[in-house]
Amino acid sequence: MSGATVPVEDALFRQARDVQGKDFEEWLSSLLSALRLNDRSSSCLTLLRQFYVLTAVSKHSRKLTPSIYSLLKNVVLEPEQGSHRIRLLCSCILAELTPSQYVSVRDFSPPVEESYIPYILTVLLAQTNCKERLCLLATHVYRWLSEAGFKDDLRLSALSCLHALCSHDRALERLSEEQFSSLSASLAHWLRSGSKSSFGILGSGISQIFPSSSRKQLVPVKEIDGSPSMDIFTVLNLGGLYSSDQLLNIRAFSMLQRWLLVTHSVVSSSASPSPSPSSTPTLATRTLTTPILITPTRDLNREPQPMGPSSLNLTSSLPSPISSHFASSPQHHPHHHHHTGSFSTATPTQPTVVGPSGAGVGGAVGVAMGGAGGQVRRSLGEVAVQYCLRVVDQCERKPMKTSDEALIEACLYECLSLLDILCALKRSLIHTVIPRVKKLYNRISQEPVLHPRLLLVLVKFLINHGDSEMYDIQSPIDSFFGSVLASAFQNPGLAFDTVDYLLQNLECLCTTTNIFTRFFPNLLKILAWSPVTYVAEFIQLLPAFVSAHTSSEVLHSLIDLPCLSAILQAQHLLSVVSDSSVLPQYSNCLLAFQDQSHKLMFKHFLRTETGRGDTIDRIGNLHLFLGSLAGHQRVKTAAEIVPVLLNMFFKVVLQCEDMAVISQLVAVIMERSILLFDIESYQTAVLKVFAEQLLIIFKSHPTLVMEYHREMQEYLCNLRNLVSAGEYFYHHLVWVVGEYLSANFDPKCSSSTLMTFFETLESVAYEVSLNLEKQPAYTTRLMLVLMSTLAKISSRCQDLIPRALLCMNKIVQISSNSFEISNRNVLLSRANELVNVLKIPSVASAVLNPAPNSSDDAREVEGQTKLAVLLQAVSNISHE
Repeated sequence: MSGATVPVEDALFRQARDVQGKDFEEWLSSLLSALRLNDRSSSCLTLLRQFYVLTAVSKHSRKLTPSIYSLLKNVVLEPEQGSHRIRLLCSCILAELTPSQYVSVRDFSPPVEESYIPYILTVLLAQTNCKERLCLLATHVYRWLSEAGFKDDLRLSALSCLHALCSHDRALERLSEEQFSSLSASLAHWLRSGSKSSFGILGSGISQIFPSSSRKQLVPVKEIDGSPSMDIFTVLNLGGLYSSDQLLNIRAFSMLQRWLLVTHSVVSSSASPSPSPSSTPTLATRTLTTPILITPTRDLNREPQPMGPSSLNLTSSLPSPISSHFASSPQHHPHHHHHTGSFSTATPTQPTVVGPSGAGVGGAVGVAMGGAGGQVRRSLGEVAVQYCLRVVDQCERKPMKTSDEALIEACLYECLSLLDILCALKRSLIHTVIPRVKKLYNRISQEPVLHPRLLLVLVKFLINHGDSEMYDIQSPIDSFFGSVLASAFQNPGLAFDTVDYLLQNLECLCTTTNIFTRFFPNLLKILAWSPVTYVAEFIQLLPAFVSAHTSSEVLHSLIDLPCLSAILQAQHLLSVVSDSSVLPQYSNCLLAFQDQSHKLMFKHFLRTETGRGDTIDRIGNLHLFLGSLAGHQRVKTAAEIVPVLLNMFFKVVLQCEDMAVISQLVAVIMERSILLFDIESYQTAVLKVFAEQLLIIFKSHPTLVMEYHREMQEYLCNLRNLVSAGEYFYHHLVWVVGEYLSANFDPKCSSSTLMTFFETLESVAYEVSLNLEKQPAYTTRLMLVLMSTLAKISSRCQDLIPRALLCMNKIVQISSNSFEISNRNVLLSRANELVNVLKIPSVASAVLNPAPNSSDDAREVEGQTKLAVLLQAVSNISHE
C-alpha cells in the first residue's frame, strides 16, 4: 500500500525470508566457524540470534546438513560449550527445525552433562511425528524421576516433560506396571513432603523463585492471608525463595489431573463413537416425547477441539486386575452402582480404569491405585484428596494482595476438577468430599457473577455425585443455566467450559436433566455471541434441544438467531456507553432497546427458559429496530450459520416422523417465510432451506396439504408473499398444491376444495400475466408452474377443464408480448402440451396425477420421462 508505513518487525522478517541460496550458505558458513571456536564471543551470540530469526520466519524448512544439527546438539548438551544464553538459543533453533531425524538423543551418558539435559527436553518433545522417540524419552523421564542421584533441576524439568508426554497418544505405553507405580508414588511423596520453611530475603518483601542474593534466612511459609502455615505445604502457600521440594510439590499438583486422566480414564461400558458434525443421529422408531440423544465418546483427556473419536480402548480389552483399588470397597457392588452426571446410567457397572495404550497399560494402571502390591501407589489418591481439601480450606482466607484472587480461583477450579475425578474413581470418597463442596457452593452462589466458572465446576460435581448423598441438584442447575449463564455468557472461559461440558456429557444430561430442553434459549446466547467459535459444537448439541414440546420454539429461535445476536450487541453497547448519541449509526436500535414500551418484545428474546411463547406478534417491528445492526460482523456471521443449523434441525425432526410436530413446522415455515431479518444473503439461504424441506415434508406427509389448505390458499392469493418470500419458495408451494391436492392422497379432498384452490391460482395467474413487466418476481418459471398446477387440479375435477383451457389461452395471449422470444416459445410450448392433454380428460387424469407411495426416485424420474414423451405424442395426435 503506497504511503503506508511498514512496521520495523515486518521489514526485518521479509528481509530474513529473502536470505536464500548462496547468501544463506555463506552466512551459515560464518555461523559454523563461530560455533567451532573454543571462545564463543558476542559475535557468535549475534549470529545465533539471526539464525533463529531465519528459521522461525521461514514458511518452508531450510536445507541443512547433518553436521549443523550435530554441532547445535553438542553445544546444548556437552560441558564447556558456552554460556546459558548460547545453549538456550541453540535449543530454540533446534526446536524450530524439528521434527527432524537428526535431532535424536538415544543416550544421555557422557559426554552429555546432566545439568544441561533440560535444554534439550523441549526439542525432543517437539518430535511428535515419531512415537518411537517419545517412548524412548518417556523411559529416560522415568529414570530421572524415580532413581536417586539426579539433581533437583533435572527432576523439575523431567516432571514438566512427563506432563507434556501425557498429552501425546501412547507415549507412555512402554512403561511397565512397576514404573507406573513408582511414578505415582513419587507424585504422592512430592505432594505431601513440601517443606514448611523457605529462605527469606533480608531487606526485601519481594518473593522470588530463584535465589539471587546471599542475604538469606530460613523463615516459615505463610498462608495466602499472611498468617503462619500450620498444615502441609500447597500451591497456595507463600514463601520467599522456594526450595526444590516446594517447586516439585507445585509442579506435581499442576500435572496431577492430567496424570489421573491418562492413567485412570473412566469409560462407560456403553460408550459409542461420537458423531461427526455433519452426521444425523439415528433415531429408529422413537417419537419426540423425550430429547433426542447423540452419544459421545467419554474422552476425559479431551483437548479444546471438536469432539472426535476416542483413542481409548473399551473395557473388553482390559486385563483382570483393573481398578482393584476402587472395587475393594465392600459397599460398592456392581449391581448397586448408581450415579448421575458425566457417567452413563444405561448399564450399571463400576468405573473401569484404562490406560493410554489400552491393554498394554491396563495392568499397570490397575495396580496404580491399589490391589496386590499396590499399597504404595494407593496413597496417591488419598494424598490428592487431602491436598485438594487443604487448598479448598485455604481459599476461604482473604488474600493480602488483590492480584492473588485470580490464583485462588484457578487453584480452586483445579482442585474441584480433581475431586470430581477422584470421587468418580472411588465412590466412597463422596461422603467425605460433598459436604465441603456444598458449603463452597453455598458461599460462591451468593455472588455468582464474580466466579461463574467456579460455579460451573461445582454444579458439575453436584450433578455427578449429588444423588449419592440425596442432594437436590435441580436448584444448582436452575441457578447456573438460568440467571448465571444469562449474565456471563460473554465470558469466553465460561462459554468454552459450558459448551465443552455439555458435549462431553450429552447423553447423560439428556437422560437425567432437562438442561437442553429447558434452557436452550440461554445456551443459544453463547452461539449468538460467538457464532464462528461454536457452530460445530452446536450442530452436535442441537438435536438435544428438540422435543415434542420445544420443536416449534427451537425453529423460531434458530430463524431469529441474527436478531438475538443484534440484541445482545445492543445490550453490550449500552453497557459500554450510557448515551446512545455517542453511536449515531446504532441510535435507532439503542433507543428502541431503552424504550419501556418495547421492553416485553426484547425480553422475549433475552428469556432464559423455554415455554414462554414461540415468537412475538411484532416481529416485523423488531426487524426495523434492529436494522442498523444488520451490517455488524457478529450479526452477519450469526446469519450465515443459520442455514446449516436449520438443515440439521429438519433432519432430526423428519427422522422422528412425529406427525404432530411436523404439522406444526409447516405452519411455522409459511409464517416465517415472509418474516425474516433484513439481510439479503440470509433471507435467500433460509428460504432455499424452507423450500427444499417443504418438498421433503409434503412428499412424506401429503395429507398435510388438506390440513393446511385454508392457510395455503390465503398465502398463495396474497402476491405480496411472492415478493417477500421470493419466487423460489412460492414456486415450490404452488408445485406442492398441484402435486398432492388429490383424493388419491387424502379422501377428504373434495371437488369444492379443488374448485377453491383452482379459483385462487386462476386469479393469481391472471394477476401475474397482467403485471409481468411491473414486477421482477413475475417470471416465466412462475407462469409455467401455475399453468401446470391448474392443469393438474382440473384433471381431478373435469368440470374445471373448460376454465383451465380458457385460462391458459388468455395467459398466452396476454403475456406473449411481455417475454423475450426464447421464454415466449417455452411458454407457448408448455401451454400447447397442457391444452392438448386436457382435451382428452381420461388421458389428462392418467398422466397429470402421480401415483401415491411412489417414493422411489428412479421410478419417479422414469415416470417423468415417459410423461414428457406422452405429452408430445398427445400433442401430435391433437394436431392431426
